[in-house]
Amino acid sequence: MPLGVNLDSLSDWSPQQMFVDLMKTARVPFGTAQDPFDDRGVPLGDDGWPLGDFGVVLSINRIDADQTYSLSFEGFATSISTYATSIIRNLSYDPIANLTTADLEVYPDTYIALGFSGVGPRVRNLKVLRPGYAPTQTFTTPFLTRLEPFQVIRFMDYLMTNANPVTTWSERTLPTSPSQARREGGAWEYAIQLANETRKDIWINIPALADDDYVLQLAQLMRANLDPGRAIYFEYSNEVWNMWPGFDQGWQNLWLARTEALICSEGGTCQCNVTSNLCAFDLETRDFVLAWRRDCAQGHPNRRYFQICLRTRGHVDYHSTGASNPNVLDDSATTALLRSECVWSAFSVFCRDGVASFLWAMG
Repeated sequence: MPLGVNLDSLSDWSPQQMFVDLMKTARVPFGTAQDPFDDRGVPLGDDGWPLGDFGVVLSINRIDADQTYSLSFEGFATSISTYATSIIRNLSYDPIANLTTADLEVYPDTYIALGFSGVGPRVRNLKVLRPGYAPTQTFTTPFLTRLEPFQVIRFMDYLMTNANPVTTWSERTLPTSPSQARREGGAWEYAIQLANETRKDIWINIPALADDDYVLQLAQLMRANLDPGRAIYFEYSNEVWNMWPGFDQGWQNLWLARTEALICSEGGTCQCNVTSNLCAFDLETRDFVLAWRRDCAQGHPNRRYFQICLRTRGHVDYHSTGASNPNVLDDSATTALLRSECVWSAFSVFCRDGVASFLWAMG
């Protein structure tokens, strides 16, 4: 039976060790040159890189201790502090290329953090590559090996789906962002690259606050870059029924459901919005019902964008464990199913039009 696996979130302490370049999971915000762990931050440019001196925590959970990492960056610093028991060797600066290179020797039982002082030109595009890898390699060999038994990769934590603040496409994390370990989640481009390299299907989670253009741009990105043979499972956020701290999407979905379904007077009296699909057909006004229905209803426009963008390349538009046909449902069936209640499964909930399905067994 084909199985799926959920990736861990990106951080400097994660044992997942996904990327060859430690900077891709470096701690943000940046610290000071004197204290990389100082999370008050330093002034940044529009590209996200510091404008002057800074410090950065690269890793406190390593798999390549007692070895030599390759360090490089655009710009120059008169001093690079290593802290703990790491040592900089073979430091070199090419003024024509504006490129600094060095070896970073890392010894056991320590963390990896750097402090850059006397910066000028400013330091950008810092890379700290694990030993034994070429600059063209993105993912570590142990990480790829651990994915081999699985058919589907779920990116919920990688995308920082819970309490994700993103609303527009311009707010997403880019592959060129200084670190991927951001509140906005990792870049979609790396998720696509991982699926292509491993030949795995992908399970993606759309942020609860993402607008229609965000979903359309995402579908277009998938069409342009994801191998046609890969299936896409998409889910509206994650656990939108969950109101515990750290699951802001539960309250966000409830608030949006009230806004979309009800018209409220200044005195507090609310009635159904007759143009809404959430409550108009039976005049339902209870919060928990509106919230569940909105969760289900989000699959309709989102699925439409993926239909439009992916159908022409021979890609299966949509997969659902809740529908008899894994392909796209026709409009009349979808309209009826959008009015149905959500159905619980052993692991979580899925809506009968296929908006959200969460089953590790993908058979």
